[in-house]
Amino acid sequence: MEELLTPPYPSQVSTDASLHRQFAALRNWVLHYREDINAAVRPMLNGTDLIPVPQDIPAISVYHALSVATQFGHLMTMRHIRQQWDELVRTHEDSWDSPVCQRLKAMILAGAATFMNGAFMDNETREALEEKISKRMRKSFEKLTKRVFDSFEPDEDEDEDGETE
Repeated sequence: MEELLTPPYPSQVSTDASLHRQFAALRNWVLHYREDINAAVRPMLNGTDLIPVPQDIPAISVYHALSVATQFGHLMTMRHIRQQWDELVRTHEDSWDSPVCQRLKAMILAGAATFMNGAFMDNETREALEEKISKRMRKSFEKLTKRVFDSFEPDEDEDEDGETE
């Protein structure tokens, strides 16, 4: 297996300055793998790229202006990305170039890039998007719930005990 780069894993004593540096390391990690992994999964996606280009990291003053809760969310998300990557490496160390592993790498990298592209939004934009996403998720959940409950209704040929007449 090739020499692997790993995404950053912020410690519990991270400061806003160190988290800002971790973002730069995360961006470099995504960029390192982006082209190769996109090329590997592009045929499965009708020629489209799954992993977006991560945006440039803004100045540290922008990061200082984010709330502590937002920065904590960043710390936890970066840790989760690293944990997913470590699990992937352990699970697929003998099949690193397999199609399944390529898809899993693509999903982790796409998640990291998408996370980075939304990480520096101002609070108003973030709140507006959260509301929109919440509504969409609620709708999806309602549809799923209806499908699940509909599937539990007995067929016309079944009695109340689920036995066919």
